[in-house]
Amino acid sequence: MTLAATVLTIVSTATFFVLERVQPGRMLPKSPGWYGRALAINLCQIAFTLLGNKVWNHAFAGSPSLIHLI
Repeated sequence: MTLAATVLTIVSTATFFVLERVQPGRMLPKSPGWYGRALAINLCQIAFTLLGNKVWNHAFAGSPSLIHLI
């Protein structure tokens, strides 16, 4: 389940990045290096999310749960 969520996160980020490049919502001013900075920020967000998931699962593994969803 975790691998599927990771792949879905990466694929959805890439998909929206490409869609915005192909058909932007509005005209934007020219900004050299913008796509590189946007890609770097998205990669950082993905890294923080995945790292937070690992830390959370490790810290609370085996802890009692108030609600069992699955």
